Amino acid sequence: MLMSLRKTALFFIVFVLTLCIVVFAACTPENDSEPDDEIDDILDQEELPDDDSNESGWPGNADIYSVAAMPALENSPLKNLTIYWLGSSVTYGAEGEGVSDFIAKRHGCSCIKEAVPGTTLRTSDNRADSYVERLTAGASQTDVRPDLFVCQLSTNDAQNRLSLLGQPTADDIRDRSEFDISTTCGAIEYIISYVSDTWGCRIAFWSNPNYSSVYGKLVDRMRIIAEKWDIMFWNMYDDVPLPEDGSSEAQLYMTDRIHPSKAGYGQWWMPYFERKITEGLGISGS
Repeated sequence: MLMSLRKTALFFIVFVLTLCIVVFAACTPENDSEPDDEIDDILDQEELPDDDSNESGWPGNADIYSVAAMPALENSPLKNLTIYWLGSSVTYGAEGEGVSDFIAKRHGCSCIKEAVPGTTLRTSDNRADSYVERLTAGASQTDVRPDLFVCQLSTNDAQNRLSLLGQPTADDIRDRSEFDISTTCGAIEYIISYVSDTWGCRIAFWSNPNYSSVYGKLVDRMRIIAEKWDIMFWNMYDDVPLPEDGSSEAQLYMTDRIHPSKAGYGQWWMPYFERKITEGLGISGS
């Protein structure tokens, strides 16, 4: 009799546990992120690699590749220009040295770098450091009108739902109140309109090289926006292939598939940016 009661109690416990698992699975909301084959291509947010990793040995972060070691040009055509750089960690640069720092040192120009790792172009309810929010807060504190505004097409915006990317608006929509800044495309158009009205300077957006098919969808929309607003789009996604994984170039120039090392910024990316800046401003190269 006692054995029979034990078996009955064990059966009842197993039944209750099974029922709980079924109910929990039925109540769990579906994941509305992109399919696994898309998300697997995407790295985590643009957080900078931690200091211990830097110290332990990326060859491209050696002192010889630093901004301090970059020789300055005596007669740069960019000397005394002011360039405003807005972005997240790829603009910021590992250990605080991004392409804008190399440009400033080499060419003797003033580079205002507004870059916060892990941030997005679009706004969200749980943060207050989007590109839009930082630009509109900081621009009023910048007395100097820049000659060029340069904005990074943030990889953070291409992490999850495509619906958050939004779509470019029609050609006749120019009023900032009509741009949905909770989407990436809306934020991009808002920024372009804001900079045009505030400074009236030349505007360029730029993309990372091709590391993700989801990011490629954002690049496609950026092309449309750039054409609508007649601004520059420096498209490294199509123009600058990533070094092959495991190659000597990858080991020297990259710290991961998104973030260049100091050598990557100074030796690989800087010539591309120098060419784009001089061409975009109609300045003869050095």
